[in-house]
Amino acid sequence: MSMFNNEKKLLTNDNMEKPDEGVLKKARSSMREKKSKQRLNIKQISAIASACAVLLVLIICIPFMLPASSAMSFVYNSDLYEEEIESISSFNEIENFDILHFNTSDLTTKYIYNNSIVLLEEYSTSGNTHIKMLVKFDDNCRGLSFQKEEEYTANMQNSKESVICKTSILYSENCDNVCVNFTKHEFSYYVLLVGETSNWQKFIEQLLN
Repeated sequence: MSMFNNEKKLLTNDNMEKPDEGVLKKARSSMREKKSKQRLNIKQISAIASACAVLLVLIICIPFMLPASSAMSFVYNSDLYEEEIESISSFNEIENFDILHFNTSDLTTKYIYNNSIVLLEEYSTSGNTHIKMLVKFDDNCRGLSFQKEEEYTANMQNSKESVICKTSILYSENCDNVCVNFTKHEFSYYVLLVGETSNWQKFIEQLLN
């Protein structure tokens, strides 16, 4: 009977000491901290995954968002079809354009690329000033850069800004020439003056008027 009672006590835990309440609190607190850290780790992993997904989308989309100018096609002079015409003035009458021009013309050339007129170039002389002007058809030149254009921009390294006849211009006064660049409506203009250039502003005023 005594042996039976001892076994009963063991089964009912009557002879065991109850754990201290402080130990139980520490155990519960430790378990809550572990669960809290697990939840935090899950949130961190989710945030990192979301950031990686956004980065991947940007990497894929950015090339398509870049402007077309980032992939310009370079057109050499030899790629252009040249055709001599009477003058820009006569060209305006025939094609119904309103392209700016000087009153006199020694030589005018029309440049065609992919069956579209892209450039006009006109040479003229006024006293001791020799003028060479390039007109670029901006709508026909999207995504294109020209060797012919570089013959003018090479003289615009130290350009300054000014306003003539309410038109914003860029100009560069060099030791042997003055180069002017501006945009008017759908055309870009480059004017290169050589020789007597002290009164170059008057020539640009004449052109803009």
